[in-house]
Amino acid sequence: MASPYFRIGRRIAQKERTAHRRKWLSATHFRICRPVAKIDNNLQFTHIGKRALNTPGKCSPDGRFREYQYTREIAAAVVARLQALGHDAEILVPEFEDIPLAERVRRVNAWCHRLGKDHVVLVSVHVDAAGSDGQWHNATGWSCYTSPGQTVGDRLADCLYRAAEKHLPGHKIRTDYSDGDADKEARFALLTRTRCAAALTENGFQDSKESLAFLESPSGKKAIVGLHVEGILEYLLTSS
Repeated sequence: MASPYFRIGRRIAQKERTAHRRKWLSATHFRICRPVAKIDNNLQFTHIGKRALNTPGKCSPDGRFREYQYTREIAAAVVARLQALGHDAEILVPEFEDIPLAERVRRVNAWCHRLGKDHVVLVSVHVDAAGSDGQWHNATGWSCYTSPGQTVGDRLADCLYRAAEKHLPGHKIRTDYSDGDADKEARFALLTRTRCAAALTENGFQDSKESLAFLESPSGKKAIVGLHVEGILEYLLTSS
């Protein structure tokens, strides 16, 4: 899974900024923030992360589709949309080289320490793969992961699932209701080692021709960007 990052928040004076709540999202990874006066009396940030250029691994069997490129494009578009709505968005990992997970976790937790973990949200955006054999497969669909157990990330995932149902009509939405909610669970480092609400999305499959045809189409990119923007905003609006 690849992951870009960005931060969103309204541009205000630094002195005012530190007095408000911020929320992070790592996606690919991103963070969103909003000022008290505008959104639920909070300043919140979203961060989206992305796979670096020198990270080996994820690509289509023919090598044409590169996860890091796609997730960076999606992250940039989400950031732009959030900024257009008055939020201050930024990339959590702006570097093009690979940044160790430990450092990514440290960056998120530093904001948790500074602002309070309840004021930070992490969303990590990825593209899935059905196999590791370098062959084409037929898997399709969208899913979202949180850490095991009942966590604040579950509510964030609920918002993203609702947005996915709206923006991906006719597409398979992969769920796991074994614990009572739709999201899947995994012990990914960015979900278990960060102190804030965190979710990780898997947007289609890079080893499926059908999935890639949708993901790379203008309508597909619009849908993937739209579901993240809408899901994040719903979470922010209901988390005060």
